[in-house]
Amino acid sequence: MLRYLGSPREDNNIGYGLIGAFALIYFIQAVSQSHYGHAVNKHVAEVRSILVHALFQQSLEVSISDLNYGQVATLVNEDVQLIMDAILDMHETWASLLTLPIAIWLLYKQISYA
Repeated sequence: MLRYLGSPREDNNIGYGLIGAFALIYFIQAVSQSHYGHAVNKHVAEVRSILVHALFQQSLEVSISDLNYGQVATLVNEDVQLIMDAILDMHETWASLLTLPIAIWLLYKQISYA
């Protein structure tokens, strides 16, 4: 893109091609981020349902005299939400660890050791 902008323009079709390429790249990026977000949220919902079911089964096995409904509700809501947030952060962490070497390599290809 910088080479095109720095050179004299002889053919406008190259510029239109670059605009189309940028539009295609951003469209693909939007679709892939949407797909990734959907997949992660689906995984989080599945794990949440498994945890809530397990906690519900455990609460059925506890005797009525030992059961404090406030603690059960707090456990189901707060603790499960903390686990869900940790799962989301875990996915962002491994994705960042995958992206970082690629970004460093691309930067090295462009500017080398400058």
